[in-house]
Amino acid sequence: NGDSLTLRPEGTASCVRACEQHGLLYNQTQRLWYTGPMFRHERPQAGRYRQFHQIGVETFGMTGPDIDAEVILLTARLWKALGLADKVTLELNSLGDSADRARYRDALVDYLKTHFDSLDGDSQKRLERSPLRVLDSKDPGTREVLKDAPQLADAALLALPHPATLNTGFDFSLAAFLPVAFIFMITAIETVGDLTGSARASGLAVDDELHQKRLRGGVLGDGLNSALGALAGTFPNTTFSQNTGVIQLTGIASRHVGRYVAGFLLLLGLSPFIATLLTQMPRPVLGATTTLMFALIAVSGIRILMAQPIGRREMMIIALALGLGLGVGMVPDVLNAIPGAFADALRSPITMGGLTAIIAELLLPKMEDAEVFNPKASERESTDSISADQEHA
Repeated sequence: NGDSLTLRPEGTASCVRACEQHGLLYNQTQRLWYTGPMFRHERPQAGRYRQFHQIGVETFGMTGPDIDAEVILLTARLWKALGLADKVTLELNSLGDSADRARYRDALVDYLKTHFDSLDGDSQKRLERSPLRVLDSKDPGTREVLKDAPQLADAALLALPHPATLNTGFDFSLAAFLPVAFIFMITAIETVGDLTGSARASGLAVDDELHQKRLRGGVLGDGLNSALGALAGTFPNTTFSQNTGVIQLTGIASRHVGRYVAGFLLLLGLSPFIATLLTQMPRPVLGATTTLMFALIAVSGIRILMAQPIGRREMMIIALALGLGLGVGMVPDVLNAIPGAFADALRSPITMGGLTAIIAELLLPKMEDAEVFNPKASERESTDSISADQEHA
């Protein structure tokens, strides 16, 4: 009769809409469940009805395999409560990460195109729109074709990176260039701090010409690595501050360890299979180690600051950099009024803090400050005082 009727096909969209409407997703994790009637628009398969009732769960704000295990356990308890535990078998599968899915999708499409005439009508339509849904087909002919389809678990033992394709017809955009230039500049500043922290944790001097030579070499190495990374289509890279935390955590500072780690990273970059195995490390183990390591990095940064003469001007620079850096990390929406490319660059606390420190250093006038805290001078005065007391005694 010409009436328009909207029927609910599944529950995910409803959960997302409800969470967005009531602010349940911002900096939160949610576990939701639903039950109710759903409806199919496409032709139902044999043994299925156009209307059916469904129980489902949705999770938001959680990544990794932990939540998968939780949902599987929830389902197992449901089967047990219904008295069906001895009649079902658990079979595990994985869609991998986004890169794995993209590679598998291409391989699956290439395979199915060679057997296009053997697919049922729905699968032929899905091949262009959503090829992974072909795997759900119950058509006997399609199931026969899928027996020899590529498997997602067939990860290559060896794979080389693909350099970015050179496009000679691109348009230069200053709005896109400046944020990337800021990132390069900030990585150089971060490198200086990381190398200084690592040197201090290793018991090396940080106020001599040899340390300045190390800094120059480190910044130059980062620039070269970032240039090579750009050719491979990735972002600028920098010396990891985690190195400082690892040295303090283990008490080991050796170039031999660095060479072994470099070889291991090279192996991970060239072998997707080994890299995939490493990603199976339990998240609680990785999280506990990372928490302690980054806390040690923060302590190392405080030690670097305390080793410098600090007056009112320096305190103001530190306060501005810390305040704005932490601020954008906790409230990223504050940058919504800034153009997209700049906002994306400044949403990094390191970028915002480093850029603020540079601007403050250039703009704030230097002043004679009688209240400058100089740790080296204080140490000398303390030593002289002790010597004077001993002579007096």
